Amino acid sequence: MKRRRALRIVTALLFMLAAGAASASELLVVCQSGAELRGVETQHFTTTRQLKLPKAPAALALSPDRASAFITHPDAGLLTRVDLARSALITSAAIGGQPFGIVADPDGRTLYVGDWSADRVRRLDAASLAETGSVAVGRSPAGLALDPARRELYSADREAGAVSIIDLETFTRVATVPVGEGPYSFDTSGDRRTLRVVNVRSGDLAEIDKDSHAVTRLAVGKMPYGAASLSRTGEVLVANQQSGTLSLVAAGASRPIRTLRVGGSPEGVAVDPSHPRAYVADWFSDQVLVVDLDALQVAARIGVCKGPRSLTLLP
Repeated sequence: MKRRRALRIVTALLFMLAAGAASASELLVVCQSGAELRGVETQHFTTTRQLKLPKAPAALALSPDRASAFITHPDAGLLTRVDLARSALITSAAIGGQPFGIVADPDGRTLYVGDWSADRVRRLDAASLAETGSVAVGRSPAGLALDPARRELYSADREAGAVSIIDLETFTRVATVPVGEGPYSFDTSGDRRTLRVVNVRSGDLAEIDKDSHAVTRLAVGKMPYGAASLSRTGEVLVANQQSGTLSLVAAGASRPIRTLRVGGSPEGVAVDPSHPRAYVADWFSDQVLVVDLDALQVAARIGVCKGPRSLTLLP
């Protein structure tokens, strides 16, 4: 046991040294309970920014130029814009409803926000945060994803058990695809052919063929809340909140190829495209887990703010 523990420590130290030699980026973490945006640089895992937010922030999206972060507050009907260069809150607009999932259009002018209570996706002007249109979707839209090449927007309609597909040119819902029980968030890696969404209640990962809308489902752990693809291998890392595990899924596999027990309540996932590691928000431990993807083990645990739920990498 002592030898095994020593080996784990050495592995973690080597991982940290490798991270220090690599180019650093910044991890942005939204903490719901602490109402805070925390920044962590990924070279030495030190804090870069701490910004207080209005209560109960949920999801965030970066502007295409990475100059701004947009953060939803469903309990308060607010949308916040943060100037990342100055690390300052620019504005917090009362847009009403329960804004939850959010995605920024690569055109730099448009935001799309799911309204959980109104069962709609709203289109907003990114500069003024004024609404420019809305479209009805299924019950309780949660996560959103966008395919800029196809000009399609996807809404995970949690209480409808389906994904709504929205044509952005006409801003109309053109298809509804049943995917399982409780679809919540997407793998937003930008796969050209496949859309992936985790189903919280049925405990699986659904893969949708974007052309045929055929669905394949793969059982993972209990209450999966986050997923992200590994660009090097095409595998998908899934965070199973109730199981306290991470599942590594290969394309076309009938079951996870590897499972890592991490404990706690893992939720949001971000994969570093430059290095073999991922970052996972552990909601109840107030930590972000740094996962060595080659070894599939936790290499470090970073203390952040209270109740981390969503995160993204800022190059």
